[in-house]
Amino acid sequence: MNKHTDSIATTAQLVALVIEGRHEDVNTCLTLMSDEERTGVLISALILAAGYAKQRDDANGWDSTDTPKSFTRLPSTSSPTRGTPMDRINGWRCWYAFPGHSDVLHSPLRATATRHLPIATWPKRFKSAECAILANPTLIRKRWHKAPEEHCACGIGVIGTYSDVLQRLTLLQGWAERRPPERYLFNTTPTIVVGRVTGSGLILGPRQEKNTDVPEYRVEHARIQALFIPTTAPASTALQSLSESFAARYRVPVQFGLPSNTIENLTATTK
Repeated sequence: MNKHTDSIATTAQLVALVIEGRHEDVNTCLTLMSDEERTGVLISALILAAGYAKQRDDANGWDSTDTPKSFTRLPSTSSPTRGTPMDRINGWRCWYAFPGHSDVLHSPLRATATRHLPIATWPKRFKSAECAILANPTLIRKRWHKAPEEHCACGIGVIGTYSDVLQRLTLLQGWAERRPPERYLFNTTPTIVVGRVTGSGLILGPRQEKNTDVPEYRVEHARIQALFIPTTAPASTALQSLSESFAARYRVPVQFGLPSNTIENLTATTK
């Protein structure tokens, strides 16, 4: 890519960070840039803003070629277009939870470099995919792509079958039993949470990546439908509090134990 294309791509990513409210990350990215790169981003931002203004004016039938005070309504020559339906898949996921330290879900397979970043947390019921390269402010430039991407491991993982998510659960529980708490966030051994999710948008897979235990779909968007906290003993006060926090935050059913094998749609279905 040339310098202009690089600047446009970087600016688009900075705009996305602003939309997400990640202003500190934007400041970090700008601080790491050279004067030439910052100038390129400024020019690109003006170009993008001008393009947006033109699209807005065209959509509203405005003639704004002189000044904002001279807007005149033009006859409408087009009708609104409808969006195209997106693919959708039902499946499963696992997360880490840290009772007493955090009331959000954490993606379990994130590397140490990214597990502290927003990409690794689920503050809301709905989440959109983001490449970990782009989530790291020091690597944001010159490697932009939409997630998921065929030649990258990015995208939100969705496990297609109930038997496979149980295998993932066993793996994560084994790690939690063997690894010292210092290996995890908050220096605390996590609680593993299983969830029913719906993936949408661009869907790749299923495919079993290197060093992973089960095949997964990689999806552009995911929405939590239900949460399960596996436990055979009576829930502790901390787990009860966590369950209530999850129910309030995600607005989904939260239950202790695992779903029965008779639950409908245990295998992922696409529609």
